[in-house]
Amino acid sequence: MLKRGLALALALGACGTDAASGGVSSGGGGDGGSSSSPTGEACTPGKMTTCYCPDGAKSGMQACSSKGVLGSCECDVDLNPLPSTSNGGLCASLVNNTNCQATPYVSKELPTSMLFVLDRSRSMVCNLPPLQSSEECEANPQPVDRLQPSKWRITRESLSSAFEELPNGALLGLSYFSNNGSCGVNSEPAVSLVALDDGQRNALTDSLNTVQPDGLTPIVGATILAYNHLHEEIKAPGNRFVVLITDGAESCNPEAIGQLLETEVKKARDANIRTFVIGAPGSENARNLLSELAFRGGTAVSNNCKHDIDGPANVGDCHLDMTTSTDFAAALTAALGTVSSAAQGCEFAVPPTNSSLSDEDDVNVQYTPGGSGKPECFLPVQGDCNSVDGWQFATGSDGQPDRTKVVLCGSACDRIRADPAARVDILVGCEPITVI
Repeated sequence: MLKRGLALALALGACGTDAASGGVSSGGGGDGGSSSSPTGEACTPGKMTTCYCPDGAKSGMQACSSKGVLGSCECDVDLNPLPSTSNGGLCASLVNNTNCQATPYVSKELPTSMLFVLDRSRSMVCNLPPLQSSEECEANPQPVDRLQPSKWRITRESLSSAFEELPNGALLGLSYFSNNGSCGVNSEPAVSLVALDDGQRNALTDSLNTVQPDGLTPIVGATILAYNHLHEEIKAPGNRFVVLITDGAESCNPEAIGQLLETEVKKARDANIRTFVIGAPGSENARNLLSELAFRGGTAVSNNCKHDIDGPANVGDCHLDMTTSTDFAAALTAALGTVSSAAQGCEFAVPPTNSSLSDEDDVNVQYTPGGSGKPECFLPVQGDCNSVDGWQFATGSDGQPDRTKVVLCGSACDRIRADPAARVDILVGCEPITVI
């Protein structure tokens, strides 16, 4: 049967150890194999450590060579799609196709974990442009009109609304930076990762309503510790996301930006952690960093967006940039809608390719209404998954198709979500059906 569990961890905070000055405690296994480590990292010769596999489970093993170098994470290639044993009929488009032998596999929906990491630096109390420019706010982080909404108020209200729209069962967590009026970052989220229900929504909203902006902007420390938390958090399976929201540039540990981009983001992507980045007004001179972080973090808004960490600080458009919007509330709501779509991604595991397949693309996706109705096959589609109906292979960290997962798009995803007893089969052994 179709499994529903969504694990949402909105990454606005950091994890690992408490850190000041944008502390950058690195993630990885060094505690007797309790967490995964990146390939090539120094280790104890002959020692085995556990590591995360593409399905988000810590079920793989890494071996340390005699030279003290950690090898790749060895995973069971079966992402738990189970061979069909009943109701195994084929959709009409394939049942009479004598040129193929489709084998249906019941597939589990891959869960999602999301952790929000929210900038609560002093500048968040400022009014929005054009009432108060980013330069004016930077020079004097006080609102010029306390009767008008601040960046913090709009962010808080938009997040509360977004939490209401997300489905029950999603794991959701919330953290802030800084945490001490300077550059501190918490090692644990202010609101722990818990399956979303009315109680968790209240906890998230209550937290937002009690926290007030203060301190500097330790983006690097907050992001790295957020990665660490998702690496180590057993209750954050499947597709994992950090959602970073900031209105400024790194102001605590700029010398560690290289470590973040060159090392930590790659380690996160290897563990199936992607990074959404939302730049509020005030982050104009951090566009190059935020854009590069989104690009390397696997959530670039387009394949040809601008990202150059060595280029001008105010150039970059791979992230969700709110700085030029004339309606920050509407822009932020739209950006959070993009994040919410990822949380409800309709991703399913594909059984491993074997000798019975003539081609790795010989995959079809079949939906059985109610689990026992007349099966139908969705069409393969290309382009933006939000604007087309059907299925496509997921996109890997290198921008190429990831043939271990398929994503249902548009109305195909909507139909699955509206059918509690839906059954999804991944059919292997036949060319994808097309409309002529």
